[in-house]
Amino acid sequence: MTKEIQKAPTLEFAAEKGGLGNIMRAIGEDSPEILTGVLGAAATAAYGPVAGVAATVGVKVLHGALKGQGWRQIAAALQALKEAGKIKEDFEDSDLGKACLAELLDAIDRNPDPRRIKALKNAFLRIATQPGTESEAIGQQQLLHVIGTLSSGEIVLLATMYHAGGARKYSSANEWLNEMANEAGFVDAGLVALAEAPLMEKHLVTPRQHGDRSGIIWGNRNRLTTLGEHVCAFMQEP
Repeated sequence: MTKEIQKAPTLEFAAEKGGLGNIMRAIGEDSPEILTGVLGAAATAAYGPVAGVAATVGVKVLHGALKGQGWRQIAAALQALKEAGKIKEDFEDSDLGKACLAELLDAIDRNPDPRRIKALKNAFLRIATQPGTESEAIGQQQLLHVIGTLSSGEIVLLATMYHAGGARKYSSANEWLNEMANEAGFVDAGLVALAEAPLMEKHLVTPRQHGDRSGIIWGNRNRLTTLGEHVCAFMQEP
């Protein structure tokens, strides 16, 4: 099984079995669903319906394709800003530029989810266009690192909280959970709670109140801490 998994079909083979047009359309539309179908067909053609192999190979090749797409997006945006004179030519060779590129590489390599890539891209370009002083640069790099630790669900919840704004609008945790689920498009408030828990641990969202955790501490903006606000601002398009 291990040897078979290591022989992952190439994108060329996937194109032959699933159609190059479908692969290009999937990458162009940023559509993992189409690409997974194409790669699954290629894996089945290579190995037959062996339990687990097609899925494992498909995920490996899909991750590679998503990472490539993410880097192309970042490179294109970076070049456009350079040509517009909004980024110094030596930014990528500076200590801050190298450190931020390393953070990007590590974060995208671990989980090339399109939402994460977009958030990381926005943060990186914000730093590239508005690099701070030496002391501020450390903080900028740390904000990028924090964004790299977020899951797609956490990113969606943070963005929902940030755009909803307001203070002391909800009287209980359940009311807040249900409203955030509705605003974010989550099918159930339980999904909000799953994303909320690690965000509280990362000090991006204020904690619950009372012994039964039925209350919420508001903070300045829809339960976002000061750090949470900074992170959300960094994830906006520069």
